[in-house]
Amino acid sequence: MIKILEGTDPISSLAEASDATWFIPHVEGSDKVLCLMLGMSNMFGNISIAKSDRRHVFPRHYHGPRHVGRMWQEYIAIERGDTYYTQYRSREMRDTVAYFAWYHDAALCAGPAGQSEHLSAMCFAETMATSPDCLEPKLAHTVTQAILYTAQHTSYMPWLSDSIKLLLDLDLAELGTDRYTINGELIRKEYDYVDHMTFVHGRIKFLQAMLAREKIYYNPCFADREGRARENIQADLNLLGYVP
Repeated sequence: MIKILEGTDPISSLAEASDATWFIPHVEGSDKVLCLMLGMSNMFGNISIAKSDRRHVFPRHYHGPRHVGRMWQEYIAIERGDTYYTQYRSREMRDTVAYFAWYHDAALCAGPAGQSEHLSAMCFAETMATSPDCLEPKLAHTVTQAILYTAQHTSYMPWLSDSIKLLLDLDLAELGTDRYTINGELIRKEYDYVDHMTFVHGRIKFLQAMLAREKIYYNPCFADREGRARENIQADLNLLGYVP
């Protein structure tokens, strides 16, 4: 099924996407980011991943169009918010966020840590190679680096550029919201091919590392979510049966 999204903010419309539906944004004018999305293949349909000698196909329950749309909505809220964040109000920043949101989970693999991010960065690089005029080289470099750094979410990296910090914060924005629980359920559903104990072990390891960070969010615009994010993570650990 293909659904055409109409409206002036097609990326935000993805936030209400159904798991079973492919979404093609409606293009306004010559917006190159959205034109590029129109030309993309089934990134958010059934994704094949390699595991042992078999191919596993599964839907994107969390790492799909809704996640992309919600990241975009978070950015728009920042862009339209307090004047303190004027450095994020530019066409260049909008393009950078759009490309990062769309490509950072392009690949979802059952391989070793970092493989999904590496393949996602390759997917973005291939697009830039075929459409080099879509994004300035310095912005494309920022997107590539940010995609790769998503493999290190459990590490606190204060030396990163402000732009990359913002992109990483957008990816984790809902850790500090009331959507935390439903997102966790969607992630488990997405990885239903992983046995229960293996999933719980990996989840606990990730959550422990997130709590150990000096801060979960880099940017002041997410400071009001820091406490809620830590509460959500601790509650999740409790439910998973973790005893320190």
